[in-house]
Amino acid sequence: MGEMEAPQEQQPTPFGAMDSGFNWVGHAMETLIQIGKVTGKHVASAIPVVGAVTDLWGTGAGLYQANEGFQEEGLHSDDFYEGAGKTINNGTGFALQGAAAAVPAIALGASGLAGLVGGPGAALTVGAASTVVGTGTVAALEGANAAWNFAQAGIDVAGLGAELTFGADAGFNADQVMGATIRQTLGDESIGWSAGAAMSDAMGGEIGADILGGIAGTAINGIAAPLNIADAIIGASVNWGGDMADSNDEDDDYWQQMKDSMNPFAGMY
Repeated sequence: MGEMEAPQEQQPTPFGAMDSGFNWVGHAMETLIQIGKVTGKHVASAIPVVGAVTDLWGTGAGLYQANEGFQEEGLHSDDFYEGAGKTINNGTGFALQGAAAAVPAIALGASGLAGLVGGPGAALTVGAASTVVGTGTVAALEGANAAWNFAQAGIDVAGLGAELTFGADAGFNADQVMGATIRQTLGDESIGWSAGAAMSDAMGGEIGADILGGIAGTAINGIAAPLNIADAIIGASVNWGGDMADSNDEDDDYWQQMKDSMNPFAGMY
């Protein structure tokens, strides 16, 4: 019998090296695009007028996403809460910028009205006071908008960094964080929701029972706000770690699964 030849190692070819190079360039470009989307959004939001238009557009997009999610799964939809988060984030920015832009017009109107009522002297006095107050108010509103935008940018950058480091499942953004907060403190994963739904079911589940259950659930959420917030923080941490560890592309709610496993009433509402 002849001796078996050992398998020869494949030598790298120019084409293989080119393919690896193209893959690296493609990945780098995709990363730069992702970074550009995050930074561009917040840079635009910081520019007067442009920021207001950007936030108004984002508010409309959030409302559309929330409505689409609600139509599909009601108040149990991930898209509904993310859209709600986008609406609040962008709507708050638009309101702050709009209020800052309106202050000079309000001051001018106050001065003009004072002139009609009390004459030129009153107009000058009110105008001077309005200028001082208005300048401080505008500065406060612009500072609040800058802080709001900076906080969102920080969350978006952290989420993008997690995605680039650990994979797509680890990524998150400010709209998702806001949506998750709404869901945990007021929505279908809050303490009040569970209690209100259980109360409604115990009373027969009719419209009247749903209304009373909703009122009770809202009251409970108001009292249990610190617990809901703690639940949101712990849940976000557990779900983030679970999504990094699993091998699927879904955003599973591991924290809710853990709570349901310890809740004897889970599945009853």
